[in-house]
This record gives sequence, C-alpha cells and structure tokens, in this order.
Amino acid sequence: MTGVPKTGVLIGVGNEFRRDDGVGPAVARALENVVPPGWRIVESSGDPTELLDAWSSASTAVTVDSLVCEPSNPGRVHRFDPGAVPLPVDVPSSHGLGVAEALRLAEVLGRVPQRHVVYAIEIADTGVGEGLSPAVAAAVPVVVSAVWAEMANNPCHRRYPQERRRVMLAKTGDWLITEQPVLGKEPRMGLIVEVHSSDGSPPYLVKWTDNDHTALVFPGPDSIVRTAAEVEAANQASAERAARVESELSHRSEG
Repeated sequence: MTGVPKTGVLIGVGNEFRRDDGVGPAVARALENVVPPGWRIVESSGDPTELLDAWSSASTAVTVDSLVCEPSNPGRVHRFDPGAVPLPVDVPSSHGLGVAEALRLAEVLGRVPQRHVVYAIEIADTGVGEGLSPAVAAAVPVVVSAVWAEMANNPCHRRYPQERRRVMLAKTGDWLITEQPVLGKEPRMGLIVEVHSSDGSPPYLVKWTDNDHTALVFPGPDSIVRTAAEVEAANQASAERAARVESELSHRSEG
C-alpha cells in the first residue's frame, strides 16, 4: 500500500469486548487482508475525534456500526446514505455519541467525505465479553459482501478472498447476471473483460463492467450467478412449459 493515495476509508465502529457491539470491527477485520488499492481500514471506539480524523482524510468513506433498537431485531442490516438522507439522530448508540451526531459535527467543520455510506447492524447483547450472538454473527458476511461492493466502485482489478469465490468458471466475453436477494438488490448484468487464474479454477482476479460502466465485485456466497445464456435457456424452457400447459388446458376445454 506504500505510495497509494488513501482515497477511501472503511471504519469499523464498536467495542469487541462488549459482545454484539464488536460487529463493526468484525466486518472491518474480515476485509483487512483484501483491501483494494487506495483504501485503508480503521477500527474506532466511536470517539468523535477518531471518526473526524478518518473521514477528513478520505474522499469516500464506509462506516459500519451497531444499532440499538426497541423492539430489537438482532442481525437486521440498515444502509444509510447521509448525503441523500440525513441519519436519524434519535436512534440510541451503544457507545455514547453516535455516528449521526459525529457526522453533524463533521459537516459543521467541513470534514465530510465526498461520498459516505453507513451500514448499521441491529444488536441486542452489549454485556461484557467477547463474541457475537448467532443472529448478529450471521449478518457479518452479508455486510462484508455489501461493503466490498461499495469499495469496488471503480473499474479496476480486484483480488477476492477465498470464501467469496464462486464455484464456477468465468471466461472473457461472458455476460453474467447477478442476483443478491439477501441485500434486496435488482439483478445486474456484467460483461467479463479480463480473467486471471493460475490453475483454471474459479478466478482469483477478475475485471468486469456492467451496463452502467462501473466495476462489479466477483459475487459472494449469498449471490446467485448465472450466465446470460443460462438465463435465456431457463426463460425459454419456462415459456415452453407454459405453452404446453396452455395447450393441454385448451384441449380439455374443447373436449
């Protein structure tokens, strides 16, 4: 990373010794060995000074924090874009001054990144101790996948961790359609323009762009990936089945 401009920052906010409050750092650590060029990772206790310093040194920021709600739905993920809709300030934080209040202060001081996305995971257990509750732990890979997509928002090569490789072979010129039902995102089509793999196994380095001319990450385990040809074949088979059913119903009515 030496000599690479620090244009992006991922901040995992929380306290790993307060059970579920450690979910922000857990997401950050899951990505620390695969951080894209131009990005750095910071763990923060939620101290406003730490957040302001991290935000002011970046043009793009992704902040991951815990969220205390009543009633609680542990593991539920919220995505906020403070540039479009202000963060609600009446949501309790598990570490004093919340991200929303710190962001208000950053705006007053002119230390807000050009682009900022906040992921907040609902938690329940903030007692003393290490380890996340099962529901909150299950949300970590979902948020990791979402945050990675936020980080990979410029067309360039990206290196993907082993657990996020699909058990499929990609080849240059393939159109892939990705569906991410867990994240509630619409299907997207992408054209693979480069594939790098040392042994012909699922690629560890992929460059591909979609019809919006933005980079897409090689999808995680919660994504459904099919080639355009597979989708077309499935649609054709479905149409043929529907036609057969319609024909059978028509014959029965005539009889």
